[in-house]
Amino acid sequence: MHSAVLQVSKDGLAAQAGRCRSLASRLAGNRPALGTGPSVLASAAAVSAAHAVIAAGGVRCASRMQDTATKLEIASACYRDTEAGAAADFRALVRPPVR
Repeated sequence: MHSAVLQVSKDGLAAQAGRCRSLASRLAGNRPALGTGPSVLASAAAVSAAHAVIAAGGVRCASRMQDTATKLEIASACYRDTEAGAAADFRALVRPPVR
């Protein structure tokens, strides 16, 4: 069985966060088309109700994408800090040459 290797970098996490924010903005900017015809028609009312449900779903989805972007930004910062700490630990292990 072959397992995939996940490679992570602070820059990759930050880039993914930016993509999530961009997509969330685009999604939040989408609006259903305005219905045509008299609003007294039952079908027009049904279409309006469906548009409201779709718009609410879009808002929830955009909000979740923004939350994901925030989590990715936090993960990127934590990754950076962990890498910096590990590098400092390795530097501390290096012994000066014996003369």
